Amino acid sequence: METKITNSFSFIKKYFVLIALLAAASIYLFSQPQGVRLGSDRDVIPGYQGWSGDPDTLTVYIDTSFTAEEKDSIRTAISRWNDAGSVPRLRETSDAPGNISFTRHTFASDTLGLCTNSTDANGDVTSSTIQIGEDQGGLSLSELATHELGHAIGLADTDEAANPSDVMKGTGPTNGSDGTLSAHDSTELAAAGAAAVAEDTDKKVAMNPMAILPGEFAMLDFDLGEVFPPDVIDQTGVFVSPIGDPYLFVESAFIEANLLRVGVFSDPLHGSGNLYLAVELLFPEPYSPMRFWGTHYIHMFPAEPVTFECPFSFNEDDGNVHIDWVEQCTYPLQHPLRAELVVDGTEHIYQRGGGNYTLMLDPGPHLIELYVDDYQVNNAYYAQDILVTGVPESEKAIDFVVYPNPFSQLCRLECPDDTRITIYDMSGNIVCEIQEGIKHWKPSLDLAFGIYFIQFRTEDQIKTVKVIYRN
Repeated sequence: METKITNSFSFIKKYFVLIALLAAASIYLFSQPQGVRLGSDRDVIPGYQGWSGDPDTLTVYIDTSFTAEEKDSIRTAISRWNDAGSVPRLRETSDAPGNISFTRHTFASDTLGLCTNSTDANGDVTSSTIQIGEDQGGLSLSELATHELGHAIGLADTDEAANPSDVMKGTGPTNGSDGTLSAHDSTELAAAGAAAVAEDTDKKVAMNPMAILPGEFAMLDFDLGEVFPPDVIDQTGVFVSPIGDPYLFVESAFIEANLLRVGVFSDPLHGSGNLYLAVELLFPEPYSPMRFWGTHYIHMFPAEPVTFECPFSFNEDDGNVHIDWVEQCTYPLQHPLRAELVVDGTEHIYQRGGGNYTLMLDPGPHLIELYVDDYQVNNAYYAQDILVTGVPESEKAIDFVVYPNPFSQLCRLECPDDTRITIYDMSGNIVCEIQEGIKHWKPSLDLAFGIYFIQFRTEDQIKTVKVIYRN
């Protein structure tokens, strides 16, 4: 089993993103270490590029295992996102499977719902499966379905402590509104749409160490590099405005050297999340205008930059695959965490809360990648190649090992601690019984050289190994 570990250092993590929608010149993309995921913002799924083929409508299939009342709850979730301006629009279908399919599932863990987005080689979503647990943990089906459907159209979990009214918050109890979208949910939906529009554009990454605080003035610097000739800087018009954010105000905007400097003030009532800016640069002829949209993070409790690791363990049980990382994560701060699991590069799995994963995988080799962040600048990445047998641990054959074989003085025995070990001679007579917990056999001095049989016995298995005792 091959294990690969890569840390994504916080100062390189995407924190500013400036995306050229109509670029007059190319924009250089800073290189990033493996595991850093560049996306349009921190509350949109990192790397989300929209659906394959840019459809106007996505079909949603609701499995027949749901009752009529439960189907109505899921239809309410569909209507919420449509009313908020979802692009593509969502439409129920009776033909299975839909672009998005709702199914029932009995989870072995505390998972309430699970959304798995499949992507093609270009990173575009091709299908989405939403599994709803039999135990909904006190949440209404309407809220749970709205949350998981948000993942299918590009939204990541939001920080619960900072946005307690979000239906997309990662953990915790109901938002108190049966899943009605908050203003912040709607803003993130617009960002997901913008991310899909910008999927083929160049990206410019600037680095800032921490989020800005609501209620304070801040100067945001977008590094433009060499996107236009320096001799036209003094003749360039700059227009910057907030996108869908009544609590954000642009106080100033100007170009200085290679920096676009934007002074912003956020209302003290501004919730944590991303702030979005529409930017337009008007150059003198013969240069064409450039239009950008940029994002930066705002948080009531900014996290200091730290590094951490998120290794995970893997096991199978009763047909389920368990990926456990929470107890092994070395994150040193008290901020909440969220996670994304990627299977074989194309299956992106999101669940309510940043906890451990329980899922079903086909037998065979799989590459499992785990991305963890604190909704801000700090993030970690871990990848592991695993082999799924499809057989629960309780049914797997135990490997009993005897070595060396042949042996002259002592042979060692590898087996579970609760194994009963009996030694027989060629006639089937018991030579000795080894005390439980002892992992070797040293024949008595008067025992004749020859062939013997070591029998291992557990509650589930019996195995006999032939050994040769010689001088």
